[in-house]
Amino acid sequence: MNKRIWLVSRHPGAQTWLNQQGFQGQQIAHLDIDAIAAGDIIIGSLPIHMVVALTLKSAEYWHLSMTIPECWRGTELTPEQMQLCQIKLQKITAQAEDCSGTLILATALKSNQNLRSDSFGLNAVVN
Repeated sequence: MNKRIWLVSRHPGAQTWLNQQGFQGQQIAHLDIDAIAAGDIIIGSLPIHMVVALTLKSAEYWHLSMTIPECWRGTELTPEQMQLCQIKLQKITAQAEDCSGTLILATALKSNQNLRSDSFGLNAVVN
């Protein structure tokens, strides 16, 4: 299976941070779910309904996560500011059920902060 890596962000600081960490892939501002194939790796900050769609396609989703102080919300952050916000990648899978089920939305979260991962095919440090 030929894995493709998609770096999904419209923010230059996030794209720069990912490149600094050694992640190489197709940089895009918007993800077209129809373009994703099983085994693809998607890195970004996507809404949960898209994460469900990626899980159903057997793609890997890595969420770019950080805690942004209120005074920085709505501004473009530099990679250095993102480090101050404890930026990290977290692998997330999601499953949605309709209202007849007891569980409406279940998510599984695996944080791989400070671990090496070769699921990206390059042994990049995941911070």
